[in-house]
Amino acid sequence: MGVVRKIWLTPSPRSLVVELNDEARFISSIPTVGDRVGHVVFAQVKKDACMDSFTSFQRRILNMLGIDRGLVFATAADVGRYIDVSVKLDRDIDLEIEIIATVGLEPPACVDLEKLYRPIAGTINIATILDSEVPQSALADLFRTIVEAKASASSYLMLRCRSRSVGTVSDAIAVGSLESGKKRDILTMGMATSVGGVVARKIHGALIDHAVSKMGIEGFVRNCIGMDIDDLANLAYRFASELSIDAPTKDYFRVAIAEVLGDPNVLMTLIASRELDLYRRSGVIGKIARVQGSPQSYSGLDLAFLLGRSVIEQSRCIKIDDCIDLYRRLLHLSSEVWEEYHNDTMFEQYMVVSLIARVLCCMNQNR
Repeated sequence: MGVVRKIWLTPSPRSLVVELNDEARFISSIPTVGDRVGHVVFAQVKKDACMDSFTSFQRRILNMLGIDRGLVFATAADVGRYIDVSVKLDRDIDLEIEIIATVGLEPPACVDLEKLYRPIAGTINIATILDSEVPQSALADLFRTIVEAKASASSYLMLRCRSRSVGTVSDAIAVGSLESGKKRDILTMGMATSVGGVVARKIHGALIDHAVSKMGIEGFVRNCIGMDIDDLANLAYRFASELSIDAPTKDYFRVAIAEVLGDPNVLMTLIASRELDLYRRSGVIGKIARVQGSPQSYSGLDLAFLLGRSVIEQSRCIKIDDCIDLYRRLLHLSSEVWEEYHNDTMFEQYMVVSLIARVLCCMNQNR
């Protein structure tokens, strides 16, 4: 029979509507209109949408669609770019699962969030429906598994927050099972189980693939160092002017920086710098050093310098020593302007400076 009867998009209200093959009961982080529902709706709203009564919003959407009972997500993401994954388990258990999601990437959420929000439109919304009845405790365990998979994917995507991101500020998860399905005596659906493990891998992979396609290399770089190519080009132009270097246009710097960022080795170095700043901010490294009885306090300055230097040494410039000298000069210069861009992100600062030093040095040597 399967889980879903059909899926369609409606222009007004702009929504993704999922009709199930039968009514289902859900465990959900958002309300459902009715104990048993036959439709799941992802309603697209404006990015700055704020709702005092989410239930009233849900009922209004359902009324406009002519649906009595349903589960309604609100999302600022384009509902036309949705994820739909079907899973059929044959070996261990005869079970079909449908995973439907919409994905937005802002604003990210983390433990150390600077700004707290009122209820706003959801961004990463995931509905997972099983074709069989399972105990409520198993559904709750699968709910936990999906949250963990979503948080893991968000971490790998480097969604930019003051600490490691676990998703976005208003993610919503729903897990349900069709009432007409066979009853399955499944006790757990954690990530290490035959059901939860498959669901976790599917969601994890789908979220990463979708998000990488959506944000591209430039968006990923912005997550890593907090600056996009335009920001880097503007800063390079500014540094060149302050050092009296005869600089071409900002467009030149955009092209040159994009070329450098196309080097996989540079990209991996940027990832390392972001990770180190996250560990540095969390206090983990300093606490481990104290447990270890290290006589020296951790600063990271030497490693930050060496990581930046590696970006320069991977270039094709002939006079590397001259480039390193320029790198040192820019580090001194950047200390005066860095607070305009970041706070307490030392490794990222060295990465940004090394990228600009590499571009400026190669520009001079190629003339």
